[in-house]
Amino acid sequence: MNPHNFDNNDFNNSTTTTTVKVDEDGLPIISKCPFLQQQQLQNYRQQQQQNNLINSEQEHKQKFEGTSTSTSNNNNLSISFEELHGIKPKPTERIPVTYNSYIQTDNLLHLQGAGVKGGLHHHDEHLFIVVHQSFELWFKQILFELDSIQHLMKKIVSPLLLSNNNNNEDDSPIIVNNNTNENNKEENQYNNNDNNNERKVLINNEVHAHHSISLTTPSNTPIYIYTTEGEMTIEQTQILVHRLHRSDQILRYSLGTFDILENMHPADFLEFRDLIGPASGFQSVQMRELEVLLGLKDSNRKLTGGRTSYETDIVHDKIGLKRLQLRKADYNLKQLVYRWLELIIYPKVPKDFIEVFLQKKKENLLDQKSRWFNPETEKDLIEKYIAKELRPAKDWIDIADVLDYLPSSKQHVHPMEGNKELNEEEMKQRKLAIKKKERIKKRRIACLFVMCFRHHHRLWEYANLLDKLVAFEEALLLWRTRHVRMVERMIGTRSGTGGSSGVDYLEGTLKYRVFMDLWQSRSHFIQSTCLPAVEYDYDKKVFYFVENKKH
Repeated sequence: MNPHNFDNNDFNNSTTTTTVKVDEDGLPIISKCPFLQQQQLQNYRQQQQQNNLINSEQEHKQKFEGTSTSTSNNNNLSISFEELHGIKPKPTERIPVTYNSYIQTDNLLHLQGAGVKGGLHHHDEHLFIVVHQSFELWFKQILFELDSIQHLMKKIVSPLLLSNNNNNEDDSPIIVNNNTNENNKEENQYNNNDNNNERKVLINNEVHAHHSISLTTPSNTPIYIYTTEGEMTIEQTQILVHRLHRSDQILRYSLGTFDILENMHPADFLEFRDLIGPASGFQSVQMRELEVLLGLKDSNRKLTGGRTSYETDIVHDKIGLKRLQLRKADYNLKQLVYRWLELIIYPKVPKDFIEVFLQKKKENLLDQKSRWFNPETEKDLIEKYIAKELRPAKDWIDIADVLDYLPSSKQHVHPMEGNKELNEEEMKQRKLAIKKKERIKKRRIACLFVMCFRHHHRLWEYANLLDKLVAFEEALLLWRTRHVRMVERMIGTRSGTGGSSGVDYLEGTLKYRVFMDLWQSRSHFIQSTCLPAVEYDYDKKVFYFVENKKH
């Protein structure tokens, strides 16, 4: 039977049911009647959206409850080869595949008709849609890459993170596994047993003797996980670096798409711009997901048009809003990378690293300024410039640039000031502030150490990882910058279709930074040749300086 035959029964079928028939490839069977085409496609999209919502909820349920479909062993936090490379079991039966069915070409090519507003109203509108769809597809690929990095980093960092009791506003629970029976009293007796470092740990109904930690699911169900040292293998680090680099390259590649869009004359854009409001780039859920996954704080966002939250613009998109909220409840990459530096890299740093670093930096500055100025006649000027550049480095390492905010007193204070009497809440906030500053100092020292000794075989890939994070954020800033200039060329200083101030708002987003400590470290580390060499003690698991040996 020809699926495209058109008769009166098509009217009856289309009005009595919202279910759209599909062919063997899963594609909708569309009537030849133009009136019915639009209605059937709308019904098909509704079905797809419902299916996507169900799949999204199942996917995130698996993500948060640890029910992975991979072939890796879930009894601990180890990462198998299959999990690391995203390898799934092959189907046992033969499935015939065509280019069209695999790429879903027909579905893809039916998405540029602007049917939501009655079709295209200008020739260049088709280009406008294709360009924005291409951006969304690239965003999806970037999120796919970064999600895998987040998953691997959580497995690497979570044991040490939770065992160090980092409970503050920056930390959220990591859900690793959830096969715990709530009614099992034997399991619950291990919860909050802080005095027993080596104790029985329940993993998938099996008892293990090891250092353990407990955590809580969103439903307050205690679960137990097996702790590991948190080391990254060379292969794991290379995979993380590779996927970060790919995400970076995608953003840089997509910059050329703006050139194509600018082929459309601004006057031609105005021919259909009135018809697409109040739709706006504000409503790109994937861009918001990318920002949240990286670790951009809500308090650092620039809002416009009287908005109190960026979520205001996507309340109509229930599926997208659900995804975004789930991401906000999970660890972001900034938190994971910073905890990795604090808890895994910092303990390996030589205890006298900062002392040696600052001394060598001072010597390096003296050598530099003595070449730029005359040491005999401009000694005071040389000392002035050395102090000018050395002081910021000391302040940055000692966290003198970080103020601690006490919400109850509504003022900025130094955590060690003790003349003022504080209530219980203020004392709690002050202790958290001190603890947070200690963590910041640890990650900054760890970052400096990795970058200064990046040529060491045990630090090379770690340095690459930090560099690629900065490179990716740079690429995102370049994308935002190119977007702003394109918008300015197209609409000048007009207000945006979503009610924003347009270019003025977009200019504000260029100040967004996520990995601030990694950016700031560029101002302070020195060339490796100025430092003594380091070696790694495999027994003590710490680096140490080698006397009379240059790096």
